[in-house]
Amino acid sequence: MLKRYANLLTGILTGADLLIAGLAFGVSWAIWEWQFSPLQYERRAFVGSGVLLLLVYIVAWLVVSDRFHLYSSKRTTKLRREYLDIAKVTTISIAAGALVVLLLNPLRLDKTFLLIFWLIDTSVLGVSRVVIRGSLRTLRKLGYNYRNVVIIGTNNRSRRLGKKITDNRGYGLHLLGYIDDTEGPHRTPFVNDDVTIIGNLKEFEDVLHRYVIDEVYITLPIKSFYKRIEEIVALCEECGVPVRVPSDLFRLKVATDSFAVLDDIPLLDISSGPRAGLSFQIKRLIDIAVSSFLLILLSPLLLLVALLIKLTSV
Repeated sequence: MLKRYANLLTGILTGADLLIAGLAFGVSWAIWEWQFSPLQYERRAFVGSGVLLLLVYIVAWLVVSDRFHLYSSKRTTKLRREYLDIAKVTTISIAAGALVVLLLNPLRLDKTFLLIFWLIDTSVLGVSRVVIRGSLRTLRKLGYNYRNVVIIGTNNRSRRLGKKITDNRGYGLHLLGYIDDTEGPHRTPFVNDDVTIIGNLKEFEDVLHRYVIDEVYITLPIKSFYKRIEEIVALCEECGVPVRVPSDLFRLKVATDSFAVLDDIPLLDISSGPRAGLSFQIKRLIDIAVSSFLLILLSPLLLLVALLIKLTSV
């Protein structure tokens, strides 16, 4: 399976992304020279600034891409979400490089070049993700790079989850079966469904060692099964098996749920405000891009003000 070579593939993808950035930089440079026909001394000055910009971009990309989990598994993530993350990383990386160049010599940086570089780099990286996703989905449908999963609980939530997994073969998730007790008020018997019960809750540890399980999904009612869920999570943690708990715990009509972090405490965030949906993501991306470029444009003035304050305070 491809997951055996996850680290190698992550390194190859990172190198490919940086290679794309280098090619985008070269193409942007060629377009800038063709459009503006800089003088010889301007061209020489731009070479040093451009190399510095690209080096800082590479360092920033390695740091920021890890922050946005750009190279984690995206098999169940929408392409739109991944492309927004790419746009954020390229924006921050280019802004970081431009800021360093501006601090050293603000006259050797052309804002038009930065915009061209950003557009080409972001667009080509987005196209590369479309190609990669299509290739991986094809491999998964052929039976490669799949993950064995089990669902703990048999109720309406587990029914929806199981249907999602079985109906979308491109996710590369193979549902081994369900784990639950044969009786209980929390159960909703499946009717006319091809469902395999591979064990009950007390046998979970045996099931974990009997099968090759890559992921565990828990859909049990948290209130009445908190202790049991805690034991299941502890067993999975000991065996190194990831546990996923669907966040559809409540019947929301308008609000949407998302995840947030308070210091080191993960939170389930439920909100019906305007931050939910695509419009919020676009607004946030625009805010990041505009603030970054405004910082670049105003940095000479900020440096001048800082210099004047230092001179007048002596």
